[in-house]
Amino acid sequence: MDAVGEFSLTVYKSENGLLCSNTKSFSVINPDKPTFDNIEVNTEDETNNIVDVYLTGNSSYEFSLDNITFYGNSTSYTFTNVEPGLRTIYVKDINSCEQQVEADITVIGFKKFFTPNGDGDNDYWNIKGIDANAFKSISVMIFDRYGKVIGTITDFDSLGWDGTYNGKSLSTNNYWFRAEIVDIDNNLIEEAGNFSLIRN
Repeated sequence: MDAVGEFSLTVYKSENGLLCSNTKSFSVINPDKPTFDNIEVNTEDETNNIVDVYLTGNSSYEFSLDNITFYGNSTSYTFTNVEPGLRTIYVKDINSCEQQVEADITVIGFKKFFTPNGDGDNDYWNIKGIDANAFKSISVMIFDRYGKVIGTITDFDSLGWDGTYNGKSLSTNNYWFRAEIVDIDNNLIEEAGNFSLIRN
């Protein structure tokens, strides 16, 4: 049976020349689709962005980020090594009885180091995973170890900070940043941390 609605089943039996029947009526309904309880995105470690997904539902579920390969058999799942950017989480019932659900998330990341040597590889430091389609504004301030602002990023199309201050190349060192990002729903996302500028 692959449809919902009201049904009946009649069973017939012939015995001693008599035809007997018994009918049973029943309803087929779809269970409520699962709902997302919570989605936690942990981007504190660029090498291993983690997304924890928690559901409420009537079954066990499989989880996917590409709607092709599914993992798990529960009401929760943890994705590891998630690339920064806009991602969609797809969830389906392992028995394919319930309607599939999905949720969009943003995984924000940042490089732990960059090497601005002009070779075209890793020459800029920037926040990763954001764009003008999902966010209203970005404001990133970059500080030296004394707390002096030495760079800013306020444009989604910016390549990022090139490791200079007032036109002069800064030396190999650790630097700090504070980012304030506003998404299209006016939610403020704040990120802070440090990274290294490496010159070879």
